[in-house]
Order: sequence, then structure tokens, then C-alpha cells
Amino acid sequence: MGGEFVAATILISVFSSTNSVILTAPRVFYAMAKDNLFFKKLAEVHPRFQTPAASVISLGVLAAILTQAGKFSELVEGVIFVGWIFYGLAGAAIFPLRRKLGGKTLPYQVPGYPWTPILFVLSAIAIVGNAIYRATIDPAQFRHVLAALAFLAAGIPAYYSGVLAPANEIVPSSRRMEPLTSFRCRILKQGPGTSLFA
Repeated sequence: MGGEFVAATILISVFSSTNSVILTAPRVFYAMAKDNLFFKKLAEVHPRFQTPAASVISLGVLAAILTQAGKFSELVEGVIFVGWIFYGLAGAAIFPLRRKLGGKTLPYQVPGYPWTPILFVLSAIAIVGNAIYRATIDPAQFRHVLAALAFLAAGIPAYYSGVLAPANEIVPSSRRMEPLTSFRCRILKQGPGTSLFA
């Protein structure tokens, strides 16, 4: 009975995590594609549901590939390791962005700033550093980390290849999804027609 309860709790946690990822990750793909930083197909929006359908499908395909690539523990040791690199970078990005704003009022203040993001970045560094340390003493862990880094490096030639949207190409308004936020942020505008990341 106790084992079944734990299993059910884990399933609930997995489903809730899956729900949050499905809602957020495809919109990151969409925003990158709209800014010509990812495959232009992913900037398209479903004409009826007004959702980034191509991005959602792409996320599902990627998830399916990863589930076939190895066991759960291997995915945790490899893919999650790469994920924490970018979590740390995202957390550290708040500091140059704050400097760029030059003291302007923000719509949202990070509680405990600057210590909260500093603690998060240090935690990310610790997690990544621990994975690297374990890889130096465990051959299996080394293979997982190496495979994850190879998977990450595979994105470099894709980025510089001709499959990405040309810099001068503008996605037609009929294919764009204005309610979603792109990296050329509509969150903090510096003035009419300009944005924080322009």
C-alpha cells in the first residue's frame, strides 16, 4: 500500500511537471523562431487554436527521442546536467539586464535581490560542478555527461546552417502569435517602438 501511494505521488508530480513544460517550452521555441534564432517553422501559429502547434509537436518529438535514448537515471545525469547550465545562465542574466535598465522601475521585483539570484546561480554552479566531478571518478557518469554535451553541441551547426530563418525575413502577421512574448520583449519597453532587447 505504501509503495502504491509513493508511485501515485510520483505520477502526480510528473504530470504536473509535464503540464508546466508543455505550456512554457514551446513558447520559448516560438519566441526564438520569431526572432530568427531557431527553425522558422516553429514561429507558425495554429490558425484555429492560436497556439504554437509546431513547437508543441517538436517538443513532443524531442521528448520521445530522449525517452528512447536511455534510462531515466541516464537522462537525469546527462540532460538535466545541461539544463542546469542554462538555468544558471538565465539566473545570471538578471544582473546585466538590471544594469541596462539604469534604475528604471520594474513591473516585478525579485524578492531578496541581489541575494536570491546569487544563491540560485551558486546552486546551479554547484550542481553542474558536482556532475563534472562525478564524471571524473565514474566512467558511466562520464559517458552520460559526454553524451549530453555532444547533444548540446549538435545545435551549433544547426544554428549556423541555412535551415534557420534568414535575418531579413519577417514572419507574416497571419502566422504570428502576438499574445505570446518574444525575446524582443514586449514586457519592458524603453519607449514607443523600442524594446529592452532590441
